[in-house]
Amino acid sequence: MSEKIENKKRIMYMSGEDFYFFTYNILLILKELGCTDGRVFKDYRKLPYVVDVISDQHLLNILKRNNFGRIKSPVDRRHLISSYTNCKIKTSEYLKLLFSLEKKGFITLSSSKRSSQIDVSLNKESIAREFFKSEFFDKERENISTLKSEVQRMSSINFDTLIDKLYTAETDRKWAV
Repeated sequence: MSEKIENKKRIMYMSGEDFYFFTYNILLILKELGCTDGRVFKDYRKLPYVVDVISDQHLLNILKRNNFGRIKSPVDRRHLISSYTNCKIKTSEYLKLLFSLEKKGFITLSSSKRSSQIDVSLNKESIAREFFKSEFFDKERENISTLKSEVQRMSSINFDTLIDKLYTAETDRKWAV
């Protein structure tokens, strides 16, 4: 295993509490979705869910295997419910991180015109070009691409629509409160 991958694994040891892990995934998502130069990622609350899906290959495989629809396997459903619950808990931590990233000039936060939600945009010029060219993030870029092809307009759809697409099928809403 290459040294870069080994370093990444060390960083991701406690990915549920690793703010570096959250940060590079947020920046990568914003870049890959084109949320720069006035284009925003609407409603920051979607970020923990997107980060979880792109960073958990097993979760992404569950969604792909079920065509982003109703999950039939009880084991897969438990994994999905666990992901949903963990992301809901992390939302306030993401907001703190976003405020910190804005203070450092890496992103811009703005109030949504339609609601009281906070939108996010990447300040691409504040980040070294090499950061986004690194092979270090190839798997995440691939997973973002996969997710983007399944969830159209991911950066602009509202929070509830994203949750419906990732965590609930139209006929199976009872557990996603």
